[in-house]
Amino acid sequence: RRRGFTLVEILVAVGLVSALLGAVYGVYHLLFANKSKSNVAGLTRKSFVQKDAKSGLRRLTYRLRESIQVLSPLPGATASELVFRDLTNTDVRLRHIPAEKRVVSERRVGGAWVQEGEPDFVNTSSGAMVASWPVIIQNCSDIRFTTIAPDCVTVQASLEWEGQVGPLLTLVKLRNSALAQ
Repeated sequence: RRRGFTLVEILVAVGLVSALLGAVYGVYHLLFANKSKSNVAGLTRKSFVQKDAKSGLRRLTYRLRESIQVLSPLPGATASELVFRDLTNTDVRLRHIPAEKRVVSERRVGGAWVQEGEPDFVNTSSGAMVASWPVIIQNCSDIRFTTIAPDCVTVQASLEWEGQVGPLLTLVKLRNSALAQ
């Protein structure tokens, strides 16, 4: 009796191991290579960008919907910033910062615009507690506000991730515009 393997058995084992390593490398390269469109890091980054944009747009829509009156631009006009009056009768400006590719909200305090950083909880004249959440939209390469009527605004934004630009268009009707009179 001999102990050991034949040359054919060793070649078959080497072939199977190399095929298995080739398949593992292919899957690894597909999921983790930087140039692959379906890599895990890229999909995760894209997911976070979309999640941040969705959160920022939700806050923007909420702030506009709960506001009283659009001050600028005038009805029929389009601008890269929007000024409106919120329920606390404070002027708020949404503006695009091109160098940082983001949209921020600012409040008029003592005649100057101050960027909002923290939520503001204020009692209205009717005694209700109102929360004003700051608007921050990351990775926004452009935004345009068109005032259709004093209580209706369209928002057209371009969101950017990994060199791709995705458009967004939404229409917001102010619910509290009757309070402006």
